[in-house]
Amino acid sequence: MIASVINALAIFLGTMAGKVLGTRLPDRVLETVFQALGLGLLLTGANMALQGEKVLTIILGLIVGGALGELLNLEGWLERLGQRLEERTGSDDGQMGRGFVAGTLIFCTGAMAITGSLEAGLQHNYTTLYTKSLLDGTLALILTGRLGVGVGLSALSVLAYQGTLTAGAAWVSPYLRAEVVNEITATGGLLIVAIALNLLKVREFRIANLLPALLVVGVLAGL
Repeated sequence: MIASVINALAIFLGTMAGKVLGTRLPDRVLETVFQALGLGLLLTGANMALQGEKVLTIILGLIVGGALGELLNLEGWLERLGQRLEERTGSDDGQMGRGFVAGTLIFCTGAMAITGSLEAGLQHNYTTLYTKSLLDGTLALILTGRLGVGVGLSALSVLAYQGTLTAGAAWVSPYLRAEVVNEITATGGLLIVAIALNLLKVREFRIANLLPALLVVGVLAGL
């Protein structure tokens, strides 16, 4: 669990650093940095998406998962939760929920999160998660400038997700075969592409309503 705790702490510290720096840099610098981040996420998401081999499974998972998300109105629920958190914390950026969703997707859906957690649980090898912590902390710093402190809340998602995988590694590893991880990673990559398009103001996606697609694709790929 220690590696997941460090990973979550790195995201939190990166968010705090991003909050401080975001108030000191000129707007034009921030705008260019955010554009660069959007392009970087677009490339990262595309590379992840290309790992998928079962295209029909991913498409079906996105359709079914998106429909479930809309029926459950996850986006609306998250916005209301974000508003309550903003009222309690005094934040006024209006993006608490979006920052949380974006951070959770980016930090949890990559292959490093899954393989690193399994390595930690089965082999007590923490190298992958320590490397991921450095990357996530840096990315959280940049993301916070655009999406606010909600990014820091995704540290809780990372702790719960990776901690659960690490603690239950012996039990879940038979189900998380390489092909299943690939399809989940590919689906997560497509959602990261959607986040990038949001950041670049190309198209507004309701990302939270697409989250169930990750679970649906995982189940379908495992059958």
